[in-house]
Amino acid sequence: MANWNLRNPDVLGEMANSSLSRRELFRRAAAIGLATPAIAGLLAACGEDDDDEPAAPDTDDAPEDIEDDDPDDDDVDPDDEPDVEGRRGGTLRVGFSGSADNFDPHHQVQLDSIWINSMMYSRLIRIDYEMELQPDMALDWSVSDDGLEWTFDLVEGAMFHNGRECTAEDWVFSIDRLRDPDEATPFVQDIDMIEEVEAVSDTELVIRLSDIYADLPILCGMYWLRVVPEEAVDTLDSDPVGTGPYQLRSHSPDERTVIERFDDYFRIDEEAFLDEIHYIKIEEESTRLTSLMGDTIDFVNEVSPASLAMIQDAPNMVIEEIVTGSYQPICMDVREEPFSDVRVRQALKLVTDRTEHLAAALQGRGTEGNDQPIPPVDPMWADLPIPERDIERARELLAEAGYEDGLEIELHYTAGRVGLQESSLALQEMAQEAGITIELVNHPNDTYWADVWLNRPFYLSNWTPRPMADQALSVAYLSEAPWNEAFWENEEFDEIVREARSVLDEDERADLYRRAQEILAEDGGVIIPYFMSVTGAWNDHVRDYEMHPLRWVEFHRTWIDN
Repeated sequence: MANWNLRNPDVLGEMANSSLSRRELFRRAAAIGLATPAIAGLLAACGEDDDDEPAAPDTDDAPEDIEDDDPDDDDVDPDDEPDVEGRRGGTLRVGFSGSADNFDPHHQVQLDSIWINSMMYSRLIRIDYEMELQPDMALDWSVSDDGLEWTFDLVEGAMFHNGRECTAEDWVFSIDRLRDPDEATPFVQDIDMIEEVEAVSDTELVIRLSDIYADLPILCGMYWLRVVPEEAVDTLDSDPVGTGPYQLRSHSPDERTVIERFDDYFRIDEEAFLDEIHYIKIEEESTRLTSLMGDTIDFVNEVSPASLAMIQDAPNMVIEEIVTGSYQPICMDVREEPFSDVRVRQALKLVTDRTEHLAAALQGRGTEGNDQPIPPVDPMWADLPIPERDIERARELLAEAGYEDGLEIELHYTAGRVGLQESSLALQEMAQEAGITIELVNHPNDTYWADVWLNRPFYLSNWTPRPMADQALSVAYLSEAPWNEAFWENEEFDEIVREARSVLDEDERADLYRRAQEILAEDGGVIIPYFMSVTGAWNDHVRDYEMHPLRWVEFHRTWIDN
């Protein structure tokens, strides 16, 4: 079994058949942070100001119709349990702010869909909680001497939920579908280095590249590179068919999604301990946390810093915090006035005090950003200065752009994601001093990503981290990127990012990425004021769940201790 270094550039030699240290792998993978448990006592020791604590929620707001559908665990025969710590049985009740809108992993956008799909579909490779690469459907992988051909040895006998065996041909179909321009998946740019995919046998897959791409194994661990059956693709959005540990039982939009264990799962002996997982939509955070404390749900994946005081002294509660490379950009559509003028974009970047912005949005849980998406813990991060607040210069730039009497604009956001409302309020207040009046417009989370995101000229977005610099820069900032939130185009930036993909020398690669970050920070259409920490909370009968540095929510080995 290969444990791959996420960042090792030497793909031509020892990367193929290496026993590299797991710590070395994590060093390079630090692009998205280091998990740091912060138990309730530690949070209490942080000394939050009592004046800022929210009022105790009205417990009448807790949803009464959240049922405990746990089966009778007395019926579980201990002799049927696998020889592992996990215990089979029980239902995990998860409180999300939204509900899934699409079960097709090749077309998913919304986090709620991504999190649920992660339990119904398989990847070639997994990126684990310590940012190490582990087998999923690929048991082993190797690269040719010229770095252009990767071979994956697949597990035999993996079954789709529809009862058909999954083979290498299904992977050929799935990867070709992802890169098909006519299919128009959002991930075409991420895999444009793939030239050909071939099934050598049922269990041997070969991926051939047009250029050396040292990070291909990491790419194969991304949340969207999953296998699907060709015969089911026309209805995957509503009727998922994967090879994952759970399959869809029911979906009530805006209410609840229920998935149940798939008994023919190829790792059934070591994973999939839960009988069912219920993803329950509870839009208001105070209601989610009240439900968690009242034991009508078991798990909340993200808690805002402002709400931690509400739960930190609750009995039987586990609270953990993880540092991530997640960021929440403020997006300006450069095709639209006033954002088509770079001076207006630069003025808006100058009005925010990054430290105060982070404090207002996340109570300081994170680190300041400099308007590009690679976080400071990434080895490819360029040590560019954090922009200092400069109201006088911002006013000068606005005057030069023709807005000497000030500027009035609408900023769109959703309170359904931790930090977005607070960030919007912070920018609104800071911009006033420069003569910029911002009207805030709040939208429901479920409709935000379809109706507002990519459709309004000024809005907030919410990004999970990427495990490599290329993806962080490519997915939303290349000119033709499907998720180019600012519709920003820069030919020099595009050329640099594409060139860096095939550069094996780490220092040379870092120089290229530094220039790309400089261009984006100076000219680009996003304000990235901070990188965020994320806090999750769950009842202590939920066992073997770990916060993931990529903000993924996965329950492969989670079990219920009743």
